[in-house]
Amino acid sequence: MNLKQLKEIFSKHDVQRLLLKKLAANDNSKNQIYAGGDFSAVSILPCKNIRQDRTGELPHTNRTAKEIFKADIDFCWINEKNELYPAPNVQMIMYPQYPEVRISGFLKGCENPPSDLMQSREEGRILFFGICSSEKILGYITGGNSELAKEVNAQVNIEQKGVFCELPLFDKGVS
Repeated sequence: MNLKQLKEIFSKHDVQRLLLKKLAANDNSKNQIYAGGDFSAVSILPCKNIRQDRTGELPHTNRTAKEIFKADIDFCWINEKNELYPAPNVQMIMYPQYPEVRISGFLKGCENPPSDLMQSREEGRILFFGICSSEKILGYITGGNSELAKEVNAQVNIEQKGVFCELPLFDKGVS
């Protein structure tokens, strides 16, 4: 898969914006995906149903844990064959006490998730977020040594949006 092919797949599904996150070793399904040190991620990735959540009593204390906030994300994995696999448990979790925002639930309840890459601690992995006009997000992940990752890392027209980068969907001058 190369960048042109990925953009073609995303454009067939009405993707309007293409964001990516270069994943660190601790960005994995166990530790969740870091989305930022403040709540600006909520304005970058579409989410819905924001709600407060208490995690219960803190262990070995009589104190209640601090509240966190969760928001649902309408997310599907997409593969090279243009097949969609809904991931119904993806959510953004906002931790005011740190502060930081993380995204979780990428694998839970999904019929065919990219488990190997999401559970990996491999440096250089890239997670793509194709944001559709319906606010559904299509996800695609690639390994750090892939053709796609090398092509993305060579890009010069990447605009930073918090911890995410935005790639143009269409090359200028091409009709």
